[in-house]
Amino acid sequence: ILLVSVVHPSLFERLWPPFATAAGAGLIVAAWLIRRGRAETADGVQEEHRNPFEFMLALRFGLFLAAIAVLSRALDAWFGETGLYVLAAASGLADVDAITLTLANMANGTPSEDVIANAICLAAGVNTVVKAGLAFYLGGAHFGARVSAALGASLAAGGASHPPDLIEAGVE
Repeated sequence: ILLVSVVHPSLFERLWPPFATAAGAGLIVAAWLIRRGRAETADGVQEEHRNPFEFMLALRFGLFLAAIAVLSRALDAWFGETGLYVLAAASGLADVDAITLTLANMANGTPSEDVIANAICLAAGVNTVVKAGLAFYLGGAHFGARVSAALGASLAAGGASHPPDLIEAGVE
């Protein structure tokens, strides 16, 4: 979301409330779990820390960003808003930064800022669900349930503070 504040400040004004609400809710649930002594680590999970400035990692991100940029323009031209929503959801399976940057750069006309904001929130929501699934897969049921509680609270609060404009989308 901080990327949006640099690339498109007026879009940031639309997005910061749901993202701040989501972060706050997730932190509250995580703090409650820690305080109750129910937070735990995933046994047997090796963390791999990589230098984000490593050439191959940066190259892969650049290629992913370029592919998302090309696809977003093509899907917008061919399928309109629906194409952007499908791309945002698919992109959220792997990464949120590339689609966020691409959509923020598109937010100067067509599609509308509302559509762009909804697509960014959709990508973030899908990515949150993926992270919950990874917590179950890598850490087991007990760990996954704890992580999913915080992520679920985050997702619910963020979604409640940014309901999509269904009337504009043609759903009444």
